[in-house]
Amino acid sequence: MFKSHSCPDIFEYLEELDFDERFEISLFETKSERVVDSTVPNPQFLVDLETERANRSIDNYIATPLQTQIVDSLQTAHTPPTPPRPNPPRVMAARFAPLVLPQVSDDMPVDYQIKIPLFDGAPNNITAQQHVDRMADFYDLHEIDAENVTMRLFIQTFLGEVRKWFRGLPAARITTLADLQRKFLDHWEVKKNPLQILAEYEQIKRNAGESVQDYCIKFNAVYNEIPDHLRPPVGLSMMKFPDGFDADMAYQLRERESRPQWKTCRKSRSALKPIC
Repeated sequence: MFKSHSCPDIFEYLEELDFDERFEISLFETKSERVVDSTVPNPQFLVDLETERANRSIDNYIATPLQTQIVDSLQTAHTPPTPPRPNPPRVMAARFAPLVLPQVSDDMPVDYQIKIPLFDGAPNNITAQQHVDRMADFYDLHEIDAENVTMRLFIQTFLGEVRKWFRGLPAARITTLADLQRKFLDHWEVKKNPLQILAEYEQIKRNAGESVQDYCIKFNAVYNEIPDHLRPPVGLSMMKFPDGFDADMAYQLRERESRPQWKTCRKSRSALKPIC
């Protein structure tokens, strides 16, 4: 019956019949073998049968993970890439609500939290204008130009009541750093009596242990606090500047044949900035 067929073909045929092992053995016995012993199987066929079963088991073992890999690769090929998460997220949007920020903001500097100066609005600490100047120096030192970063950094310097004031501002109204600084100065810069500012300007001196650079900054800050209609001309302020030093230093500055080692330049708000 199966003389002209190969062993795999016979194996498939037997699987379709769903026969038991006893019938399988008797099916492939020769006539002479049945006469001698009806229970003795054909030994060569059993070897071929077991070999075919082993080969099929190996093929199934190899094919299963291979098919899984193919399915996974097909799914990966058809899976669209995950789009970047829009920035700012919900928490950031709430924290910087008064600011108008782009959909995707630039990264903040590394470890900025331990580097930026802080401002709490206390009267005994630095003034609001001095804080703005310090932050401007921070931007220059770290070469930060992106306005969405400079605005967020400026907000991160606020503490206590200053932070509460900022979060109470209307949402999405501040578009530039200059606008943010203007609102900050309008609220937190102490408004002094003009006559008091002039008296402070006339009496300004370099303190013991104060560096020349710190005195320059202090002189510049007081000069800029003077209202425009009362502010002395730049030339007079240049003559006034050496008066803050001791007598010997002031004499040396005035006796120089060339212009003193500090220069003047104009900044925002008609600021005079000595460079020492």
